[in-house]
This record gives sequence, structure tokens and C-alpha cells, in this order.
Amino acid sequence: MPAIPTNEGQIAISGRTPGLSEASADAFGAAPARAYSQLAGAVGDVGNAISAIHQKKTALEADRYANESMKDLTDYYSKWSADNKNNSREDYADQFQALALKSRTDYEQKAPNKEARRQFRERFDRYSSSMYQSAVNTAASTITNNIITSQLDYNQTGVSNYRHERNIPNLDANQRMKDFVSQRLPEIGTALDDIAPAKARQIKDDLVKEAVYTTMGDSPETARELLQMGTLSAHEKHILSNQIDTAAESRNTAEATKVYKEADGMVELAKNGKKQDNFPIGYYVLKLGDKKGNALWSHMDAELKVYNTVIDHDTEISPFNYTTQFEKAETLLKTAKETNDPSALRVARLLQAKVEDNRKEIAQDSAGYLSRNNPQLVAMNDNIIAMHKAAGPTPTAAFITAIKEKVKERDDLLLNLQGPGDKFHHQVNKS
Repeated sequence: MPAIPTNEGQIAISGRTPGLSEASADAFGAAPARAYSQLAGAVGDVGNAISAIHQKKTALEADRYANESMKDLTDYYSKWSADNKNNSREDYADQFQALALKSRTDYEQKAPNKEARRQFRERFDRYSSSMYQSAVNTAASTITNNIITSQLDYNQTGVSNYRHERNIPNLDANQRMKDFVSQRLPEIGTALDDIAPAKARQIKDDLVKEAVYTTMGDSPETARELLQMGTLSAHEKHILSNQIDTAAESRNTAEATKVYKEADGMVELAKNGKKQDNFPIGYYVLKLGDKKGNALWSHMDAELKVYNTVIDHDTEISPFNYTTQFEKAETLLKTAKETNDPSALRVARLLQAKVEDNRKEIAQDSAGYLSRNNPQLVAMNDNIIAMHKAAGPTPTAAFITAIKEKVKERDDLLLNLQGPGDKFHHQVNKS
């Protein structure tokens, strides 16, 4: 019986493993290709992963840089913009813009990559744009407020100057006030009508009201003219017009009291022998109005003429004795009666009263009276006194002789000036 082949023998003969399919030469060559392909795919996946990681890392770095940069800059610009020394400047917006542009350039240059630069610029431009708009609005408000303040300051100065200008000689303060207001109204409009029309209207109205209040006490007429210059409402004009009327009435009362007091004072001085010049008629008219002003001026003119004439006559006759004075006064009275002139009669009677006062003084000391009132005697007495002072405590004989001669000359004149019945008192200053 022939031998049965074993599996091992078959394997040895055929070179195949039992139960396994037989591999061809082509199949054997494809295996390494598949292995390479699998390896290449694996390597590609790793590369993609690395690239993704790199991109993520770049994105994280960009985000971190943008965050940190914006943190620094927003902190800086918040404090800078809140500082009053910065935000109160008229060029606040320009200053902010210049700083922001520099910051953007500096931080873009320091960015670690393009993405960081892109993210930073996007965020900073959005932030700085908002802050710049705020700065523009603030600067505009600052400029407007500064213009308003300037307008108000100038108005206040111009109006308050009225008080000083009223005391400047040959200057019409009322006309200057009217000129000032009429010029300022369009100037205020030019400066503010476009940028702050409501405020411009208020400033114009306030200027007119302030000018009216300032002038109504001294010149109600000027205040009324000023009231018509502005664009005040009818209600405001009505109120101010009533206040002007009240001020005018008070002013008229006060001015009238003052003027009448001044007039009485001038007459009193004239009565006491001090000549007075009347005020111009325009002064009385300005203070009292046409009717009362003209009436008081006429009254004062008549009164002062009478008393000034009495002073002139008294100056003329007072250097003489009572008899001479009496005769001259009588002659003046006689002439006044003949002409039947009321003013002349007043002058004559007032002069008689003055002569009577002189008589009483002469009766007490005629020599003393004449020595005080006669210009020649006054000069001679002054000369004698000067000679005494010049002689000193031990005058020479020549000085004594000269003084005695002057005294005799003075006494002879004094005796000659005295009238009948005047008592002679020999008065020589021995000092």
C-alpha cells in the first residue's frame, strides 16, 4: 500500500501553507506600496495637525497682543481724556487725534505677526474713532463756551464803564452807551448765530436789559432808546418800560430836591457877601425838565443879580465912614424910586440894611472897621507890621523914625476917612 502524503510533505513540495490562499508575485509587490501609502497619509495628518496648531498659536498670540495693547491704551486714554487740563483745551480733539495716530503706529510696529497687527488696528480704530468723536464734541463745546464767556465779559465791561464815563469831562456817556449796544448786537450775532443761536439771542437780550438797568437811573431817555434796540418780547419791554418810568419819577424827585437845595445854597452865599454865578439854563432843564428848569433858572438869575449888585455896591462904599455910606445908599434908593424898578428898589433896601450893619460895627470901633475895609489903610498897616518885624528887638534910630513917619501917615489918612461923630481909636500894632 502506497504511503499517504502528510501536510508537512505537501508544504515542503508545494511551498504553500495549507489552508491559505496562494499569493501571486503581483500581490506580493502591492503590499509595500500600500504600506507606504498608509505611512504617507499618517505623515500628512501630522503635518496638518502641526499647521493647525501653528495657526492656533498665531491666533492666540494675536488675540493676546491685541488684548494687552488695548488694555494699556484704553487705560491711558481714559485718564488722559478725563484730565481737565486736556479736555478743556480748544485743540483737545486735535491733540487726541495726533496721540492716537502715534499710538497706532507704535503698537503696529511692535506686533508679533500680521494677525496681531490686523486685530490691534481693527480694535484700536473702533475705540479711537469713538473717543475722537467725543473729543470733537467736547472741543466744539469748549470753543463755544469760550466765545460766550468772551462776549459776556466784553458786554459787562462796556456797560459798567458807563459809570466812569459819566464823570469824564466833555464826554457824552449816554451816547457812548447807545453806540456800544448798537455795535455789539451784530458782533454777537456774527460770533454765535451759527453755532449757538439760542445763546446768541439770550446774550443780546441780556445786553440790552443790562444797559437799560444801568442807564435808567441817570438818563431814562437813554434807557428808553436802548429798550428799542433789542429783540425783547413785548412782555419784557412792557415790564422794563414801567421800571424806567418809576426810575424817572424817582430821579426827578431826587434831582429836583438836589437842584433846589443847590439853588438855595447859592442864594445864601450871595446874601452873605460872596458873589455867585448862576448855572447854565441847560443844567436846570436837564434836571427838572423844560418848564420847571426854565422857571428856576429865571428865578435864580433875578435873585443872584440882586445880591451880586448889592455886593458890588457894598464893596464900593464899605471902605468909607458911615456918613459916606449912608449918603450913597440914600442916593441909590432915590434913583430906584424914580425909575420904579422893583429889582433896583430891592438892591437899594438891601444895601441900606448892609449899611446899617456897618454902622453898628463902626460905632464900636470906627478905626478898626476902616483899617479892615479900606484898601489903603490895609496896605499901610501891613507895611508898618513888616517894618516892625524887620527892625527886630533892637531897632536902630533910623528904623524907629521911619516907622513913626509911616504911623503918622496912616493916622492922618484914618482921621481924614472918618466922618463927623466917628470916634477915633488910635490902633498901631506895636508887635
